Amino acid sequence: MYRIESVKTSCWYREFLKPGPVREMTYELSGPDWYSEFRDFFHMPLSKLDKLVDILIQHGYIKMLRSLFRCSKFQEHAELLVMAALHILAKGATFRCCRTLTHISTSEVRKFFFAFLDAMVDMKDEYIFLPPNVTALNRVMQAYSNLGLPGACGSMDVVHIKWSACPAGDHNRAKGKEGYPTIAFQCITDNT
Repeated sequence: MYRIESVKTSCWYREFLKPGPVREMTYELSGPDWYSEFRDFFHMPLSKLDKLVDILIQHGYIKMLRSLFRCSKFQEHAELLVMAALHILAKGATFRCCRTLTHISTSEVRKFFFAFLDAMVDMKDEYIFLPPNVTALNRVMQAYSNLGLPGACGSMDVVHIKWSACPAGDHNRAKGKEGYPTIAFQCITDNT
């Protein structure tokens, strides 16, 4: 007989989210320590994960569960879904792997992952933008000047990802130093 396991018995809940000393220690260790176990799995501190979960719930991307049994664990369920999506993005993990770590079904993790990506795209304009005026730009530039980089207003990086489904007509234009077609993603960020 198949039985739905409680998210409160899952590995990630017991190791990182369980209220009390476990959660407090996760807050402490994931904040300043870039090399903590939590940051290694999810690439952000627990405090930011909590904010992200609240934003996704407020915007309606995480919906209340239908089962009365599971409604009592809604917050934990939401946190674990977001953790699974971040783990997939950070480590290239599989949906099935996340099922073992969260006690949430593979199909639910898969569905949420694509909803999570849609949510990030929908909300991008709220959080990703150029400085809206000269005053804001000067504030960003001042932080760089204090670090010995006058005139700088951001840091830029580009990553090339292999494009296996490149159309034949674009093959030569998309091929770079790697020798195979790639799609480039450019990221520009300020010092914060």
